[in-house]
Amino acid sequence: MEAFVSDTMALILYLEQRKMPQKAKEIFEKAGLSEAHIHIPSMVLAEIGYLSEKGKIELSLEKVEQYLSENSTFSVYPQTLEH
Repeated sequence: MEAFVSDTMALILYLEQRKMPQKAKEIFEKAGLSEAHIHIPSMVLAEIGYLSEKGKIELSLEKVEQYLSENSTFSVYPQTLEH
């Protein structure tokens, strides 16, 4: 199974069902079909929380948490010096 790493905007665009680059859309669709795995860096969650609190995006951290818990092909990737 292929593995990818998502940035903040890609995850936001995907979860808010907004227009996104075709290649990124294909990767997220593969993950939805359990054909790929997407790692979400912990910093992405911090950025989504910040943008949500400031009213810059509709997506909430709670919605992200719910989506990730329901989809095993997505996982939070810790931010450590080793990584």
